[in-house]
Amino acid sequence: MSSDPEVGKQRMVENAARQGVTLITEEVRGFLLQMDDEEEFNGHWVVLFP
Repeated sequence: MSSDPEVGKQRMVENAARQGVTLITEEVRGFLLQMDDEEEFNGHWVVLFP
């Protein structure tokens, strides 16, 4: 597991592609920033694509 955020974003894009969803890393970044702004987000990663 990498602590590099860019590697994590790229992995999310690759996982989405395997599920037939097209994303770019900027969309992932925006999603994560939005989650971070919400009070319910506790700072832990969410598994989006098992």
